[in-house]
Amino acid sequence: MDKNLKALGFSLIELLVVLALIGILSAIGLPSYRQYQLRAVATEGALSLLSMSSVQERARLNGGRYLDQGQLELLVQLPARVREHFQLLVSVADKAQAYTLELIPKETTSAMEIISLDSRGLRRPASVWP
Repeated sequence: MDKNLKALGFSLIELLVVLALIGILSAIGLPSYRQYQLRAVATEGALSLLSMSSVQERARLNGGRYLDQGQLELLVQLPARVREHFQLLVSVADKAQAYTLELIPKETTSAMEIISLDSRGLRRPASVWP
């Protein structure tokens, strides 16, 4: 009868080993998952800048000048996920004949960099552009 009772449950050592393995796997997996999420948001932000660039080029064709930040934000909105992590900065220069679009990270982490696109098509950093 004693043998049957022993086979029904798990020992405390076995449960502790399982908990330790779960802890190790989550300690490895969660930071990787967070980095993956941040890269996805950065790529989404870069695609948003491409959309804004198209609006800027149409504005120049129609009106002869690029839009400032206020005018551009009325026409194109950043996705909510991108707004959570980045702040948009639109710089217009040379009497509205040149522009720079920048997404500046709200957090200062190594995974987040300033993403930019200008009227000449210069894209930085290359790692986030599709």
